[in-house]
Amino acid sequence: MNELEILKKLAAAAAGEEVPEVRVGSRPIEIPTAAEDDFSRPLVWIAGFASAMALPAIIFAVYTLDSWTDPLLGVIDGLNWILS
Repeated sequence: MNELEILKKLAAAAAGEEVPEVRVGSRPIEIPTAAEDDFSRPLVWIAGFASAMALPAIIFAVYTLDSWTDPLLGVIDGLNWILS
């Protein structure tokens, strides 16, 4: 059988089908309850604490990377400490 004939038969069969009724309410999406709000509050505090701790960690990482990538700077800093 040719594909075109198969598609025509499928289209004829689909044309005879009845469309099912679908009920859509006026509010398909409900507002979350207050219990879900209580659950998310500790997570917000944890996320805030993690964000606050990330900034000093990034500053420390940049300072450490700078010290590791430029060893001559560390030697000069050591000499300044000895000379003063």
